Amino acid sequence: MTMRTWMTVPMLALALTACQREAPSTAAASGDAAPTTPADASSSPTPAPATEATSPTHAAGDWTLPGEFAPDTTVAQLKTRFGEANVRIVDDLPMAEGEMTRGVVLFPDDPSRRAVLFFQDTQKLAGLQNVTIEDAGSRWHYANGVRIGMTLAELVALNGAPVTFYGMEWDYGGHVTGFNGGKLGDAVGRPGRAGMRLGIKADAKSGDYPSGDSEFRSDDPKWPKAGQSLMVSELMLSLPGADDL
Repeated sequence: MTMRTWMTVPMLALALTACQREAPSTAAASGDAAPTTPADASSSPTPAPATEATSPTHAAGDWTLPGEFAPDTTVAQLKTRFGEANVRIVDDLPMAEGEMTRGVVLFPDDPSRRAVLFFQDTQKLAGLQNVTIEDAGSRWHYANGVRIGMTLAELVALNGAPVTFYGMEWDYGGHVTGFNGGKLGDAVGRPGRAGMRLGIKADAKSGDYPSGDSEFRSDDPKWPKAGQSLMVSELMLSLPGADDL
């Protein structure tokens, strides 16, 4: 995972709110003749061990945001939901201007399931404030269908209206700032805000999309190729945090 989002997401959120199988049963014993000695208790099937309390409760295949994420989500709940081995507390998540913060990374070794969680109270890890996804091919997506990798044109079609975003190639480049009355304006309901950021596709050319610290609209006739040159590269779910509990 790149450091870019970890540096910008907490700061941007403030600005924009002022995104086993069960094992098969053992086969029957072989068809040899039954022993002449009576069966004892040791011949009885061994009961399956009880499931450990730390086994994940997260439903397989359910990677919808916001899902069960809420401002009062605790680290203990995360371990129960995703499995203790998949919840890593990190003391040095980079932020803006060289600062570090404490947070949680889910599935740190699996880009398809990885998520970075920021909290309002960084010492107690209380008041979940941001859930950030930025890995290509991630399973996480918003309930309305917004996912990493979809083009700006697809995003506009889903919204049913033009999308406003910052120009590319600067610190906050690509952040979506408005939906112009479209269906994505209140993407996850309240409380919460389904933030997202656009990135540049690998095959795009520099003249195909706008750059710089100004806002642009997807229907700007100056950039007819932007819809196919830009794609959703990050999801940033913002929650109220502890102050609003």
